[in-house]
Amino acid sequence: MDNGKLQEKRKKEIPTLIEKYQKLVDDTFDAVSKPLPTFSDITDKDGDIIKTAEQQLYSFLGVRDAALDRADGILGKINELERELHDPTFWDVVENEDEVKSSPANKNPLKRHTKK
Repeated sequence: MDNGKLQEKRKKEIPTLIEKYQKLVDDTFDAVSKPLPTFSDITDKDGDIIKTAEQQLYSFLGVRDAALDRADGILGKINELERELHDPTFWDVVENEDEVKSSPANKNPLKRHTKK
C-alpha cells in the first residue's frame, strides 16, 4: 500500500479511533471522580485483622492512580492521532542527522560494554 492510500485510509479511521479513545478516557474520569468508599478493617473468624481500613484505602488509591496514568497515556495517543489528522507535515519524511552519521560504537551499543 503506497503512502497516499495509507493516508486516506487513516483519515477515515482516525475520527472513529479518537471517539473510542475519548469515551474510554471519559469513562475513566467518571469512575475515579466518584466519592471514596468507606473502608473498615477486615477480620477473620477469630477476630484477627486481615487487612486494615488504611491498607484498603492505599490499595484503592493505587488502582485509582494507575487508571489516571492510563487515561493520561490515552490522551497522549489522542493528541498524536489529531496531529496525524490535521498536521500536513506529519507524513513528511525527515532524516535525522544523528541517524545518518553513525559511528561503529553507535551501530553496536553493547560493544562499549563488552569485556575483551
